[in-house]
Amino acid sequence: TENISLRPYGAIKLEYMKIGKVKEKSGEIRLDVKDSHYISVRPEVGVDLNYKYILASGKIITARLGTAYEDELGKVAKANNKAKVAHTSADWFNLPKEKEDRKGNVKTDFSLGVEGEILGGTANIGYDTKGHNMRAGVGFRVIF
Repeated sequence: TENISLRPYGAIKLEYMKIGKVKEKSGEIRLDVKDSHYISVRPEVGVDLNYKYILASGKIITARLGTAYEDELGKVAKANNKAKVAHTSADWFNLPKEKEDRKGNVKTDFSLGVEGEILGGTANIGYDTKGHNMRAGVGFRVIF
């Protein structure tokens, strides 16, 4: 019917991060940290199931159920951060970094909303399999 829609989608999220140089000026053990950078490339594919119901008053009730899969392809764990103790002859050492995780993430989302001519709002909840994270939110919309 015209009240239900199924929307497949694909996306690529690109990120370049530059971590600036840090040079501590005070403290017993002052660190010098070299600058570094990394590149993140995360393709995502998913599908959204949307439903709209129009009330007699003209307000629209919306519901959305979505799921997506994303994976990190970039070299995030290859950012080589080096540091040394300042004002000593100590050599540079590698700072510990996160263990490279090549397991993808499945995201699921559910949202429920009400839309009027001027005011609207949504409530949503979601879950990520990577890290077992729950998320929730509330959104408000005003048209003027």
